[in-house]
Amino acid sequence: MQHVHDEQVGNQTYPGALRIAIAHNKGGVSKTTSTYVLGRHLSRELRVEMVDLDQTRYLTEAVAELSPRGDLSLSPRLWLRDGEPKPADVVLIDSEPARGHSARTALVMADYVLIPVPPEPFCLKGLVLMLGVIDEVRTDRREGNPFLQVLGVLPTMFDQRWPDHREWHAEMAQVCREHGIRIFPPIPRRQSYTRLSVAGNDYRPVADVIRALVGALPSVTHA
Repeated sequence: MQHVHDEQVGNQTYPGALRIAIAHNKGGVSKTTSTYVLGRHLSRELRVEMVDLDQTRYLTEAVAELSPRGDLSLSPRLWLRDGEPKPADVVLIDSEPARGHSARTALVMADYVLIPVPPEPFCLKGLVLMLGVIDEVRTDRREGNPFLQVLGVLPTMFDQRWPDHREWHAEMAQVCREHGIRIFPPIPRRQSYTRLSVAGNDYRPVADVIRALVGALPSVTHA
């Protein structure tokens, strides 16, 4: 059973959104890109609030630049949290690398964690370390989150033509099998990564799983 808290917005209580942290021990693995692109996909049908907990603030800068009104709203169904949360169906949390305090905050806030992992040896090592961090958060009885679940591992920046990428992807799949974790189809390496990922629906398998989870929540109405 999913454990999703109700959301307090001002003096009103709303049915809780599904909260997903996008996190990895290492930087430069496409956490921010994945947060943004997933938000774009999901906002076609759902209300999506993004939260920027990465000290680089890249997501905040990107949203401000792309906003048609010059604020932190991209559409009526897609926005970046600015102060108080607003009623949403999904909250996507862009985490800093999992060594930092903000990353732990993201994991404590979340119902699920999505782990982007490029097919590189240091990133594979980071995946194993990340799973250890998640276990620590789950077992911390005072300040942890025993309900945190792994949504899956998302291979990013993958090039089928490179033998090393195929080998590292196979190792990644083996780690996921050993831990009983879903591995999503890899996101291809692109010349214009964000734009072509949106246009090519590379993130649709992840978005489909999230939509199904949201659909299973009680008393959620979509705008």
